[in-house]
Amino acid sequence: ADGFGMANTKKIVELASWFVKEVKDGWFSTKQVKTPAPTAARLCLESNYNGYNDWYLPTKAELNLIYLIRDKIGYWGFANGSYWSSAEYNDYYAWLQSFSNGVQNTSGKDTKYSVRAVRAF
Repeated sequence: ADGFGMANTKKIVELASWFVKEVKDGWFSTKQVKTPAPTAARLCLESNYNGYNDWYLPTKAELNLIYLIRDKIGYWGFANGSYWSSAEYNDYYAWLQSFSNGVQNTSGKDTKYSVRAVRAF
């Protein structure tokens, strides 16, 4: 589709896929500790499904293409609901693709939806 899925996924993991916590580092100082957060992007990027390690969270264009050709590729494993894309709408919302009706919409980034990792070919 548009070829930006892997770049988007890596950027999400680099910038937003972390729990950050302030911890005491002595009597009067603190430090930030980062631990990995199980975001949709991180789950895709760190997947090793079937021995492949080049999975990523698709863009909204890529998800829409999958939706449009779903009859040709089969419905195997698709939930009848919405899937996250790697396309950001703004700081708080990202794009979703509905596999129920084909509508693309946005939702808060802290909301739980399905994830479909893809690979380039």
